[in-house]
Amino acid sequence: MTAEEWEKRLKAAELLAKGSGCTEIAVTIGIGRQTAYRWRRAYLGGGVDALMAIPPPGRPSELSATQMAELRDAMQRAPAEFDLGAGPWSLKLVSKLIRKRFDVEYRNTNVSRLLLALGAGIKDLR
Repeated sequence: MTAEEWEKRLKAAELLAKGSGCTEIAVTIGIGRQTAYRWRRAYLGGGVDALMAIPPPGRPSELSATQMAELRDAMQRAPAEFDLGAGPWSLKLVSKLIRKRFDVEYRNTNVSRLLLALGAGIKDLR
């Protein structure tokens, strides 16, 4: 779970404890109403621990936390250092780096999600 997701869930728990409704929670923290209802059910059923235990949406990453940290570090260097050619990072080059270093295949769309999870994004690619 990303730090942003963690903070949103903590804020939701705080609002639920104060008696806020799901629509208010959704608008306040920027989540969908269905998510707010799901989080409310978890919170009412087991408190903050149950809310925090809900797995993040989507398919789990094929990269471990260690590999994600290694990817973050690698992206601080130039693609040429990994024999990926001259020039700035692109989604395609990050995908090639992942394939080369970790033997895992990612499409560009999923690479952009990985970058967001790392706290980066497409805007950070030159």
